[in-house]
Amino acid sequence: MEKIALWRGLGESTRLGDLAVQSSRLFPKKEKRNEPAFDSSEGWPSKEVAEVWRHDSSPGWQRIHRGRAREWRNLLIEYLLKKIKTHYKVNRVAQQQIITDDAVRTPGATLLCGDDPWVLQKENGISYEYNLTTNMFSRGNISEKIRFSKLQVDGEVILDLFCGIGYWVLQMAKHQNPAKIICVDRNPNATAALERNISLNKLNKEIFEIRTDDCRNVKGLNANRIFLGLIPCSCFMINEKTLDLFAKARTSWIHIHHNFTEDCGQKGTRADTKLITSDCLEEVRRSDKIEDLKITDGRESCESENSGLLQLANLFAISLIGKRSDVAQIVLVNSSKVKSYAPHVYHYVFDLEIIWK
Repeated sequence: MEKIALWRGLGESTRLGDLAVQSSRLFPKKEKRNEPAFDSSEGWPSKEVAEVWRHDSSPGWQRIHRGRAREWRNLLIEYLLKKIKTHYKVNRVAQQQIITDDAVRTPGATLLCGDDPWVLQKENGISYEYNLTTNMFSRGNISEKIRFSKLQVDGEVILDLFCGIGYWVLQMAKHQNPAKIICVDRNPNATAALERNISLNKLNKEIFEIRTDDCRNVKGLNANRIFLGLIPCSCFMINEKTLDLFAKARTSWIHIHHNFTEDCGQKGTRADTKLITSDCLEEVRRSDKIEDLKITDGRESCESENSGLLQLANLFAISLIGKRSDVAQIVLVNSSKVKSYAPHVYHYVFDLEIIWK
C-alpha cells in the first residue's frame, strides 16, 4: 500500500506564523536566521507569502493584512503540500485534527492529497487496514495487543463490545484458538474495516460473527469472555444485565477499558467530554465516595500503587453484581496502564474474573 504523510500543521485555525514555524522544522533553514532552505530558483507563490516566514501572526499584523491573510494561508498550504510530498516521497498527505466528541469518536483526519484514505498498520503479526477519515487507530495500544494475544482463550466464546476495527480480537484469532468471536459495534465504518482485516490476515471467517448494532441491544450469547473497549468510559454497559451475556460456567472474564485520573491531577473537576456521563464510575470514585470492598484483589503486581485503581475496580464489581445472587466472587486479576489519554489521565484495562455460585 502506498505511503501517506500525516501532517498536523495545516488546520483552518492554524496561524500563518505557526505554519511557517512548523514548516521550518520540517525543512532545515539556511545559515541566515529565519530564511527557509529553498533555493531562490524554486520560488515562492508570492512575495507576500514569503513574508510569512518573517512575521508572527500577531493581532496587529493580522489587522494590517486582514484582507489577504486567508489567500496567503491557502497559497502557503499549497506550497507546503508540494514540498511535503517531495520531501517524504509520497503522493498522499492527510491532515490530523482533534477527534470528534461523538458516540463513535470519529477521527478528525482529512485527506489533502490523493484519492485513497485507506492505510495499513502492522503490529504484532497483524495487518490493520483502515480508513483514516472514518476509523480510529491508536499505536499506543501495542503493549495491550501483545498481552491480549497471549491470553489463553482456546475453545472460548469471546464477545467484543465496541469492537472497532478489531484491535484485540484479531490478535487472539491469529495467535490463539477461540471457538467463536462475536463482534459488536454501532459504527458501520468500523465493522466494514473489521471484515476487511479478517480477510487481509487470512483468518478463519467461520469463527467470526459481526454485528453492526448498539451494544445495549445484545442479548444471551453465552460468552466466556467479554471485552468492553470503549474509551474514555463504558459504564453504561457495566451493570448486572451485562452478566446475562455470559455462559454460567465456573469462571467468566470481563476486560474493562476505562480512563483513570491520578490523584495529583484535576481534583474535583469533571472530564470535558460528552462521552463521560453522570453515571461514570470514575467520576463517582473521584468524588471521594468510598464503598465497602466487594472485589478481591488478586493482582500479583501492579504498575501503580495508587489505591484508586482498586476502588474503581470495586465500583465496577458493585455495579456488575447489583442485586444478583448467582455471583460468588469477583477478582481483580490485573490492572494495566495502556497509554496517556490527557494530563494525569491514563487509559487502563481491568481484568476481572467472575466466579459463579
